Parts: sequence; C-alpha cells; structure tokens
Amino acid sequence: MTIGQRLRDLREKAGWNQNQLAHQSNVPRQVIARIEAGQRDGDNMTVSVAKRLARALHVSVDHLIGMYDEDRDMVPTALVLAGTSPARQSLSPLAGKRPRRSIAETETADGPDHE
Repeated sequence: MTIGQRLRDLREKAGWNQNQLAHQSNVPRQVIARIEAGQRDGDNMTVSVAKRLARALHVSVDHLIGMYDEDRDMVPTALVLAGTSPARQSLSPLAGKRPRRSIAETETADGPDHE
C-alpha cells in the first residue's frame, strides 16, 4: 500500500474530505491531493507534514508512512531477536538493561571475600 492510499484510507475512516483534513492538520489541501494521487510520495514529504497529518489522523508517523508491513505485523528485527515487541519495550538500545556493577561495588555490596 502506498502512502497516498494509506492517507486516503485514514482520511475516509475519519469521515473527512481533503479540505477537512487540511484544516485539521494545517497542511495545504493541494499537498494532500498530490500525496493521495501518488504525485508526491514519502521521499518527498517533509517530517513536519508527516507529523501534522499523523497527529490529525491519530496515528503514528510510522503507520502513516508504512514503515512496517502491517499485513505481516512486522516489528524491528532487533526487537524480534530480543523476544520483545515495541509495545513492551522502548526502542532505546538500553531499555530494560540494568547497569553493570564494578568489581569494587560487587565486593562492597556482597561483603568481603571469605576464604
């Protein structure tokens, strides 16, 4: 599905015409028409326009631009390998990891070594 098709579907689900979406998103109607007609694709869309459209339609920018294939319910490979999903873990590479303790901290926390 192209970004234009996705935008049209989302707009129609909201019950809006292009003028109403333009008003809600503060994106010119001509820009919306070009995106929906396939004359302007995701490569030519500014982040600002994508954010405004996504916010008005109550979806993420990822969903609007089709970053992941919804038909396959794909998630980023790193999260699949880690056995988590975006809903359960932040996309930060350090999310959910405890900081390592140094040897000195371990000895202090565990008490002195006994032989």
